[in-house]
Amino acid sequence: MTPHKLVLIAEDDPVAHHIMVQIVESLNLTAVSASNGKVAWHILQDNFDIALLISDVVMDEMSGIELLTKLRKDTRLKHLPVLICSGIVAKSEISELLNNGPTDYASKPVNMSQVKNQIRQLLGIPGDQAS
Repeated sequence: MTPHKLVLIAEDDPVAHHIMVQIVESLNLTAVSASNGKVAWHILQDNFDIALLISDVVMDEMSGIELLTKLRKDTRLKHLPVLICSGIVAKSEISELLNNGPTDYASKPVNMSQVKNQIRQLLGIPGDQAS
């Protein structure tokens, strides 16, 4: 049985947020929601049990890049796995994101099976690769 793990989803688009929650919950994980990077940052400061951050890049108040930069500078949080989900398609922009510390990247619209597998890998959850 998968241990109880919390996954913070920082996503301002309601449809994309709903899809991410479905993916997380299908893996028997608990989704915690943040409407933007600023809200996600406050949640991370108050909750030491977050196992994974899934973040969009373009959000109001604090972007995913700003959130990631703050996270990587925080000694308590800098090792937290991050999955960036974004519509960014330019290879140079993706490369820049990966150099800023995210653990993995998924393009939007997301491939649900791919994202499930990425989450499994980031959290060390066993499972078939064909879900």
